[in-house]
Amino acid sequence: MGLGRKWSGPGASTGDHWDRLCKVSLVKALAPICGAIILLVSGCTTNAPAPSAVSPLTKAPTFTPPARLAGLDPRTGGAMPQCPAGPTPPIASPTRPAKPSSGAPAMAITGQVGGDSGAVAAAGNLMYVGAGPRVLVVDVSIPGKPVEIGETPILGGEVTGIAVNSGLAAVSAGSAGVYLFDVSAPKDPKLLGSYSAPGFAHGVVLLGNRYALVADGPAGFAVLDIANRQKPKLAGAAFGNNDILDVAVNGNFAYLAAADAGLLVADISKPDKPTEVGRLATPGFAYGVAVSGNTVVVADGWAGIAVVDVRDASHPKSLGIQATTSWALGVAEDSTSAYVASASGGLEVINLKKTAPFTTAGTFPVDGRAVRVVIDGGIAYLVDSFSGVTLLDVTRGGTPREIGAFSTGGFVAAAAVQQGLGYVATQTEGLRVVNLEQPARPVVVGGVATVAEGGAMAVVGNNALMSMVEPVGTLTAGSTVLGVDVSAGAPPRAGPPQALPESGVTRDLAVEGGIVYYAMESGLTIVDGRQSPPCMLSFLPTANVSTGVAVSGSLAYVGTGSGLVAVDISDPRNPRLISTLSPGGFFPPDADAVDVSGNLAALIGSSGGLTSELALADVTNPADMRGLGTLRLPASYTGRPRMLAFADGRLYVADGAAGLLAIDITDPLHPSIAAQLRVPGGAEGVVMEGHYAYVAGGSGGLIIVDRGPGPTAMVTSNGEPVADNPSTSAAVDARLDAYQAGPRTGPCGSPLPPCPSPPPGTLATCKVTTAADADPGSLRDCLQQIDTGGTVTFDPAAFPPGAPVTIQPHQPLSIYRDNITLDATGAGVVIDGSALAGGNGGSDGLVINSNGNTVSGLEVIHFPGSGIALGGSHTTIARNVLSGNGIAGLSLCCAGPTDDRIVGNRIGTDATGSKALGNGHSGISVGGAKRITIGGPALADRNVISGNGQDELDLKGLSDSVIENNYIGTDVAGSRALDAANRQAAILMYSGCPRNVIKNNVIAGTLTLTDDYTSYNEVFGNMIGTDASGAHRLALAGGEANVTVASTADFNRIGGSTPSDRNVVTDQVAVAGPHNVVIGNAIGVSVDYKTVFWPGSLPSTFPFPPNGFPPVDLQGSDDYVLDNSIAGGAHAAIQLSASASFDLIAGNYVGTDAAGAAVLVPSAGIVLEDAWNDFIQDNVVATASGPRITIVTGSASNWVRDNKLPGSGPGLADMGKDDIASGNSS
Repeated sequence: MGLGRKWSGPGASTGDHWDRLCKVSLVKALAPICGAIILLVSGCTTNAPAPSAVSPLTKAPTFTPPARLAGLDPRTGGAMPQCPAGPTPPIASPTRPAKPSSGAPAMAITGQVGGDSGAVAAAGNLMYVGAGPRVLVVDVSIPGKPVEIGETPILGGEVTGIAVNSGLAAVSAGSAGVYLFDVSAPKDPKLLGSYSAPGFAHGVVLLGNRYALVADGPAGFAVLDIANRQKPKLAGAAFGNNDILDVAVNGNFAYLAAADAGLLVADISKPDKPTEVGRLATPGFAYGVAVSGNTVVVADGWAGIAVVDVRDASHPKSLGIQATTSWALGVAEDSTSAYVASASGGLEVINLKKTAPFTTAGTFPVDGRAVRVVIDGGIAYLVDSFSGVTLLDVTRGGTPREIGAFSTGGFVAAAAVQQGLGYVATQTEGLRVVNLEQPARPVVVGGVATVAEGGAMAVVGNNALMSMVEPVGTLTAGSTVLGVDVSAGAPPRAGPPQALPESGVTRDLAVEGGIVYYAMESGLTIVDGRQSPPCMLSFLPTANVSTGVAVSGSLAYVGTGSGLVAVDISDPRNPRLISTLSPGGFFPPDADAVDVSGNLAALIGSSGGLTSELALADVTNPADMRGLGTLRLPASYTGRPRMLAFADGRLYVADGAAGLLAIDITDPLHPSIAAQLRVPGGAEGVVMEGHYAYVAGGSGGLIIVDRGPGPTAMVTSNGEPVADNPSTSAAVDARLDAYQAGPRTGPCGSPLPPCPSPPPGTLATCKVTTAADADPGSLRDCLQQIDTGGTVTFDPAAFPPGAPVTIQPHQPLSIYRDNITLDATGAGVVIDGSALAGGNGGSDGLVINSNGNTVSGLEVIHFPGSGIALGGSHTTIARNVLSGNGIAGLSLCCAGPTDDRIVGNRIGTDATGSKALGNGHSGISVGGAKRITIGGPALADRNVISGNGQDELDLKGLSDSVIENNYIGTDVAGSRALDAANRQAAILMYSGCPRNVIKNNVIAGTLTLTDDYTSYNEVFGNMIGTDASGAHRLALAGGEANVTVASTADFNRIGGSTPSDRNVVTDQVAVAGPHNVVIGNAIGVSVDYKTVFWPGSLPSTFPFPPNGFPPVDLQGSDDYVLDNSIAGGAHAAIQLSASASFDLIAGNYVGTDAAGAAVLVPSAGIVLEDAWNDFIQDNVVATASGPRITIVTGSASNWVRDNKLPGSGPGLADMGKDDIASGNSS
């Protein structure tokens, strides 16, 4: 049921929509690796009053959110049982669709609730909080019981900054500019006026009540004259070509956080004539700034904080840099301390009393992302963008103490609507119940807290169903059903979680007559949801990954990688495949969503990119389905599935960044877009009820859209009238990217088996003297007898180093105790697992669940599982050969390994490092680990990790680790590729990999960062696709070497501001996630900027996309491409597409050398296609022919300025809408 799953049946008066949980990844057609969990909430009323008893005008919720982290955890429980024998469940009659409607519906936003938080201000007993696209006024006179008392109207963008002074509030709202409100009556803020800023308003400060100072992003620093509140106007500006992200004021000076430019200083003694007086480069990326007295503190991103002496504001002087746990995104300051919003690190209090090095006085953790902090009256107001504001007492020094918290509702992933109530699935706040009796004034009235992230939502009679993604930092796989009884008059009662027996992740759901249909990776799972607890009826495998499901009467339609599959479900215990409508020329593979209305089925498919096709099919005869028309949808940088819903004779599509689309299907051979409405946060899912569309708006909250007059009535097949569109629930992608075209296998499907209990250790040292498996003097005998802290060595006489001797164990070997040294240095020892049989868990070579060990000098080969399976911590794996094993050379599993070192090994090669002897799956596989060191700065630390089957490094849930100075996919000299022909990635990081450093490696292949919480990573100093010199391209069996940042991976940096930070990338840097920084790299060109790698030197078999292979492919929002040297591309050297928006492309040399002098051939220019509100400035762009910058039809409101465009022919070809071009020259 892809995006709007229809259903009808007992208790289904208004029906249900379902949406898939995992999205096929952006740049490649790759498959899912996300775990999902389903929450069943029975009896969808709350312990709050019934809807009729709730005053829709009461803005203070009757529901108090549960305490922090006090939510349901789905990781316990057993498997779902098989349903007992019984009668066949009844099948409801299919609904008859409304008559197709033509023309454009009048869609307009009328209400909103929830959303991420990005800003806060405090004034006395009041707190002003950004919640999606509006500001909430909160009474904090009792900090432990904050109460919402007022709210602003819905603004044109999400709130990014708030300033309050004497009853006046100024609010920055990104591309929507700046708003002024009268808040003298805080229960009823009055809009006074607004200013449409040319850039992107990140923050605002009030200078008295006459001026507002604006951090206007790429447009620089702006001073607004607000004397006329109704018509604010620009009074002055400075630093117009810098990206200003924050502003702080002290006396006559404004201090500006200027991204890659660091700290800038403007003299505002004459506010209408600000002058540029000072600047100081900082080592990171300046996101925030604060000032107290003569000290400025810059929140400098990955570098931590920069402390600056500004006694001479014209010549700011660095006092030192202090690293923070995570990226410093915001900062506040008083006379003694800096209070840092440290992203995933929460609040960090830095003592400034002494000079550098500064010290951390205390910390407070967050579950999401700390982005802003303000100090008022000894209270720190810390903004977690995922959930809201935490109030912390910071008057006592040391660790901040929580005294209150206020939830804004968080990221809305999905919604369901029934009888005036909305059921909202959020990313971090669980399930929220919303009174929708007055759609313009929705009120939260109840909820259920969960530890895991909310996903798809539906209503089935008296049950609400919410799917949940696995909790952050866990490694559970598959799907689980959790039942919670929330019947009226009783508190919620949770039953035991139930794991669905079939393997794979739930990608979509549909409900019909109380029966739940799960589109899982492995096929269609059917569950009887009427039972308590639910039970499994049947499972039908599909030939390819199933991604969407829709149900109508006795038929289910399943979207798969093989096409649209019709299934007979007249007997849900015995589903039967009827036919498949294969993709071919009809629609692309990898269906994102499916819906059906009468004899018309709708499906959205993609080929792994972010551009999708809507396809309509005639399913009158399910045994012979026929393709009708197709429609290319606007691209969507979210990279998530588009959601579908039939209503009032139209098809509605929640299309991510492109917003809500109404599709005219009056001519199913030629569907067309009738209307489009962009919504704050993007459209994650859509629910139709009456003449309202309820859009799951992601970070923008739940968005309520009035779509015009009521719909045409529908009737059942028996002619009885029913409400139009029984589908009343929406679901969304669980916001996890997929990687590969099928269920992913790996060594960490379950925790490592427990080690057998050995006899007590008695030896301090033990020497192995025989190659026998279990005799006295054998390796197994020594490992059993060695005591804690002991050393096991090998007799060179029995194991001569020049003639290695093989040990063939018949079961895995284990290191049982801590601090054991197993040293084969100086001997020739091969441990060969060819004699073992069995699957994962019982087929590894050396199992280490103890801690503090060192293993060196071994050659571990030919085990069916992994050569070494490491579950312990503080262990060193050094100078071993780990090759030719069935799964991995080395696996770290499962969420236990910490502070391990992997140095000087050959993994996937022979002992010389010159010949591939690959492991079947990966060289190193991680299933949850932190603070792991792979390689190191010294030559002896370097690992050679090459020749492995699927990925060289397969890293799931790796955090706070360093991968340094390795040769990955090459030989020991770094001069020749040793990549397997079918290998997918050199390095794959997924399922939450935060705060890792990947530096100074030679990487023959692609580095991919994907999935939520794969954030705050730093990739710099690497040679990607070249030899160790960076001058010569490697001939890769797989053909390409890229850096790919997928659609939900955010806040990562690729490159840096110094020459040593530069990555050399032969083929492409592709970015679809938001808030990433690509800076100072050589892309498509050699390290000396003389050789263009693209495309002439590529293998003849290289699979080029239709439009060529742009060296920089940007499909995200709020991303930066700065100061790079870029060459190549048939269609574009830099391409912005897929609704790429609010991106800054600045300071790059495109098609020239690093000096902007010599033109490099071949090279294309910059192309914007389906891109809007992007900034292209201060670049040098040269091409051999054709326009240097091209804006294609479908793009809008882009700003192209101050670029140098040497060469003949037109410099700029603009076919977009409302674009601005200024200051460009040849």
